Amino acid sequence: MATSTPDQSPSSHSCNDGNDSSYISRRHCAIFSDVVAAHSRIRSRIHRTPVLTSRSLDALSPPGCTQLYFKIEALQKTGSFKVRGATNAVLRRVVESKDEGSYGDGTEQPTVVVTHSSGNHAQAVAHASSSVGAGNRSRAVIVMPRNSPQAKYDAVTKTYCAEVVLCENDPIAREVKCDEIIEDMRRRGEEDVLFVHPSEDPDVIAGQGTVCLEFVEQVKEMNLENVTPPLDVVIIPVGGGGLAAGNCISLRGLLGNSVKVIFFVPVLFVFPHFFFWCRSAFISSSTASVPFTPHIFPEYAPSANLPNV
Repeated sequence: MATSTPDQSPSSHSCNDGNDSSYISRRHCAIFSDVVAAHSRIRSRIHRTPVLTSRSLDALSPPGCTQLYFKIEALQKTGSFKVRGATNAVLRRVVESKDEGSYGDGTEQPTVVVTHSSGNHAQAVAHASSSVGAGNRSRAVIVMPRNSPQAKYDAVTKTYCAEVVLCENDPIAREVKCDEIIEDMRRRGEEDVLFVHPSEDPDVIAGQGTVCLEFVEQVKEMNLENVTPPLDVVIIPVGGGGLAAGNCISLRGLLGNSVKVIFFVPVLFVFPHFFFWCRSAFISSSTASVPFTPHIFPEYAPSANLPNV
């Protein structure tokens, strides 16, 4: 049996952007080439979600802001961007590794993909394990809080046929329960186990970064005047930090410092939990080391004129 978990030690927060082709778990970090590889890996299994505009919202925008673009990830499979990271993790570390004969002990027993989530990541991992990991390659065990939305619980258990273990609605309780599940499987010695963290897993971060890889390409396609750069400001919502970290990597890789990136945290977000979830996602991304503020993260790429957001 083999167990794969990200290294949580402080010394793991380093990034080596060399030519090492081995898996990024050695550095607990994603780099731009990982995002590009992730998109190549998952693009046939996800939607290229639309980018929409709105003249009404453009008219309400501040002076100097001439065009707004919206990447609609609500139309993604399972209803959110989370399927990008989950699919990338399962494909790379279960399907490809087993095809190469380099994962686990080489047997045909399924890999158990373990994670914790109140809904979106849970659905994404369950979907990836049941569809991407077809042929009895993987199954999912999801730790969900007892107050998870019923619709998402039903999607995980009934639509994607994953096993759910309930816990209290607390981030520490979730991780403790995952540890208990993994340790129990290790004691039994029955199955390969893969833990996929909702936001700190490097494969998840790389997969989430494919949002802006598509976004920049789509805006360029829509920009008939071929304005450079195609985007002046990108606003990214922040929960656990995986989406923000991955897309900082994408935007810096594609547009360098010509684009301003603003992170938006919901006003009612429980801020101490934010640090718990993304303590390493931002640290491990050399492009995203910015000071934290409760609601909006300060921009770190100055731009004088901001017509395209």
